[in-house]
Amino acid sequence: MAQVERAYAAKIFFQRWHPSSRDEIKKCQRKIDEYRQKVAECRQKVDVETRAFTRLEESVDVERKCITKFDVEGIDVEIDCRFDIVRHGSSMGEWANWKGHMSFDSFSSKKFRIRVEPTVSDNYPAVFRQMRAKEAKYLFIGKYEGQGATSEQFEALFRSAGLTVVYKHTVDDKLTARNSNDQKT
Repeated sequence: MAQVERAYAAKIFFQRWHPSSRDEIKKCQRKIDEYRQKVAECRQKVDVETRAFTRLEESVDVERKCITKFDVEGIDVEIDCRFDIVRHGSSMGEWANWKGHMSFDSFSSKKFRIRVEPTVSDNYPAVFRQMRAKEAKYLFIGKYEGQGATSEQFEALFRSAGLTVVYKHTVDDKLTARNSNDQKT
């Protein structure tokens, strides 16, 4: 008997709930359909932009030009690298689309001002001051032989000023590894 009463109560509850829920389900279904439509439109826009960017990318080359000068304004070596974007085979309309996102003139230019020292010892503060005065950012050295500071302290001083210490043996090791990799391929 209790089971029949529960079934009857459920039937009455469902009849009361069902008509309004049907309207809610229709509203939700309409919202889902609207979102699906918006997603499809966005995917279509992404596809169009991706194709345009691919065409643009295929029509661009980056040329690297580096000029090395020695003994410039008290700097041992200055390497001036310029990376230019070279365009070919693309319509101006496509370039105009991306003009706001990218510069199509000189892409980048960077000067590497390098001080070269075969050895650095306890004279490193003078080397440090000269590099800062001449705006050199890299110190290329054979070895550090200072007694007043450890090589870690010496490097930390230069690093704290945004200067980079590069050891000859590190470059030699990388070049040796690179050459051995080139010979394997």
